[in-house]
Amino acid sequence: MTNKPKYTIPSPSEMLTAGLHFGHLKRRWHPKMAPFIHIQQNGIHIFDLYKTHDLLLKSCDFAYELAKGGKKIVFVGTKLQTQDILDSEAKRCGAMYITKRWLGGTFTNFAEVKANRDRLKKLKKDQEAGLLTKYTKKERLLIAREVNKLRGYHEGTLLMDELPGAIFVVDAKREKTAVKEAIECGVPVIALIDSNTNPSGVKYPIPGNDDAIKAITIVVKAIADAVEVGYGEYAKASSKNKVQI
Repeated sequence: MTNKPKYTIPSPSEMLTAGLHFGHLKRRWHPKMAPFIHIQQNGIHIFDLYKTHDLLLKSCDFAYELAKGGKKIVFVGTKLQTQDILDSEAKRCGAMYITKRWLGGTFTNFAEVKANRDRLKKLKKDQEAGLLTKYTKKERLLIAREVNKLRGYHEGTLLMDELPGAIFVVDAKREKTAVKEAIECGVPVIALIDSNTNPSGVKYPIPGNDDAIKAITIVVKAIADAVEVGYGEYAKASSKNKVQI
């Protein structure tokens, strides 16, 4: 008998309390979200939280298996109310993250974007080693500005030396460029998707409110918990293999 993963999924009742059930006004909906809608109330679509629960569980299980196998996962969400929770939860569970801006070509022009990440790693290493003292004050100022700019784009993905195992997106409509690039490059997409969004191409959709911070938080924490457990098991297995060798 296999052991169940040691992470928990919020119940439909907890999702209700967090406001995950609220969609957008009917006039703003995307028809392909119809299978996930329970009712319309006062002109607003209400999600079927039992379906949301099942799909969140499926998404968490997938994220767990990826992490357990040592695959990298990138959390993506650039709107203001998602940045802090994605930053903190990605760091907690060991995932990578993009919360400032998705650079066009992050996946589809991978080599060029990776060169910028490598440039940032080198500059940071030189700063820490005190190797920039040979430059003039003006040159050091320009380098510092370059580092700050590159950090905004690449700080959360410095370890991305190859395409990740998946991306986890909050608000697939806003992050449509990230979703499109991932699909083009064969990277599976896990995404919190509101009623105004086309879910086509998203392998692991999580239908729900992607605007309210409590709703976003309950989903992000669930995915992060699954990733954290997966990476923990990967680390144990790696350590055991080293001892045996």
